[in-house]
Amino acid sequence: MVKALYLLGVTMTIDIAQVTSRLAATPAGAVTLTPIAYEWGSPATAGLWRAVAARPDGSDATYFVKLLRHPRLWPGLVQVPEGELRDFFLNSFPWRFELDMAVSGIADVLPPGMRTPTLHHHEELDDDHVGLWWEFVHERPGRWSLDELARAARLLGRLAARRRAGAEVNERLPDICRLPAGAALRYLVEGRVLHGAGADLADDELWAQPVLVEALRATGDLHLRDDLRAHFSLVLDVLTELDRLPQTYAHGDASIQNILVCEGKEDFVVIDWGFASPLAVGFDLGQLLVGPMHAGSCLPPTSRSSTPSSSRATFRGSPTRTTPSTPMTSASATSGPSSPARPSPRSRRSSCATALLSPCTGPSSSASP
Repeated sequence: MVKALYLLGVTMTIDIAQVTSRLAATPAGAVTLTPIAYEWGSPATAGLWRAVAARPDGSDATYFVKLLRHPRLWPGLVQVPEGELRDFFLNSFPWRFELDMAVSGIADVLPPGMRTPTLHHHEELDDDHVGLWWEFVHERPGRWSLDELARAARLLGRLAARRRAGAEVNERLPDICRLPAGAALRYLVEGRVLHGAGADLADDELWAQPVLVEALRATGDLHLRDDLRAHFSLVLDVLTELDRLPQTYAHGDASIQNILVCEGKEDFVVIDWGFASPLAVGFDLGQLLVGPMHAGSCLPPTSRSSTPSSSRATFRGSPTRTTPSTPMTSASATSGPSSPARPSPRSRRSSCATALLSPCTGPSSSASP
């Protein structure tokens, strides 16, 4: 299996170089492909490259090439139990969704201040692979500011308003988007969360691993498993409540990893569209906050500090004056000096939100001194 995937990868790389040379009108030998690291857990992503074609006049044509694959070729498929669940996954997973969204004209729906990268070319390389030749976006280095987070939040809200249930622009969406409200989110939760995470939560051997035990001790989060168990039974109830809220199509995966800040330009470049069904209004704002943590680019808090006012402003997407946080101690958190300190769930969420954004944003230039 590994050898077959390796040989397939070599073949696809040759194909990508040939298509790039044809697209840029350069000799095949003038194309340089540089692999780009990515999250291997993605079922549909088979590879990413920076493709540079050197033209005879000395100029270069540069593309961001993404290779999509059918999930039957995903190395992680072994994690999906064989039988009905795997068959459903293979038959329903929208592995071509990125291309489908691009050709549907989603770029015309974005509010001023947001755009999609230019799709220069797409090509069916075989029955299980599609190559996408995107504009190579030069991202601005450095962390996001609070002003940028606020602007992204406003634009995501405007995008959602344009795509509310019943809006005419939704008629151009690909067929996969004709799902009932919340269907895509429910599919993800019932599979990856209730089945996948549920099994991990019940695994005593996993929670006894020294690495995990030490990590929980180091962060002071000794009650994490109990907290997750307490909330686990509420998951389906939460989905039901979300279904009762106003519905709109959203980006679906609006993490800062998928909203690019361009070097020297004001517009955000939006990539990697997510869920293909209407979602509760405001859905994208949650991913804007927690996405960096999922990607491992922002770490959870290492001390028990809490700045609720700062966290509330962060969720609103606006800077505010803050004061230095004070670590929680036994004396301040409980009625007795010898009682073990355990922050309330609200305090812990506030602390987490503050610590989540501070490594990403740094100090805001417009924040009050």
